Amino acid sequence: VGCGETCDIKHGPKTVKPFEVAVGAILTQNTAWKNVESALLGLARADLLSPHAIFHAPDEILERCIKPAGYFRQKSKKLKLFSEFVLETCQGDLKKLRAVRNAREQLLALWGIGRETADTILLYALNKPSFVVDAYTRRLFYSLSRDQEWLRRDYDDLRAICEAAIPKSVKRWQDAHALIVYWGQNQRNTPKNSELHKNGRPATIKSHGKFS
Repeated sequence: VGCGETCDIKHGPKTVKPFEVAVGAILTQNTAWKNVESALLGLARADLLSPHAIFHAPDEILERCIKPAGYFRQKSKKLKLFSEFVLETCQGDLKKLRAVRNAREQLLALWGIGRETADTILLYALNKPSFVVDAYTRRLFYSLSRDQEWLRRDYDDLRAICEAAIPKSVKRWQDAHALIVYWGQNQRNTPKNSELHKNGRPATIKSHGKFS
């Protein structure tokens, strides 16, 4: 999970810088978080965790550092373009994007930044309220309804449903997304008669996103 705190159940949260969170959000595309951690460690060892350092790094060095995260050539290009954006638009300080009203649109205009990645950067790196929808969110809605439409539904539709169902709060939305990810990562170890099934029947979710 790309988040403002690297979640470690055993040792507690470790605060990281907003730009580092954003880098993690880009690297986590199409790979497991453990691979992202290896890539971030490689970047840290090479002192490549600032927009200036990444933008000016030789391609071969940057690619070697992030290779554990997969698609390293594409992700290297994404990191360079994102770093250039931070340098030019935010004067090297990603936190300045917090005050920008159309921050999401600016992120989505960048090559390689999709809706999930943009929302992850907004919610976790910048503490701006923008709910993150991922594959686990879709699986949860499907698990509650057994309606495959949730697996195909447009990203922004699901995002709007989640934002309407949970009181607007950065902390609440961060916690809710983190719990969905935790559920998704552990569902294989959950018995079929889990807490999703109450009073002898499965919980259901209606088309407008309310639970019953």
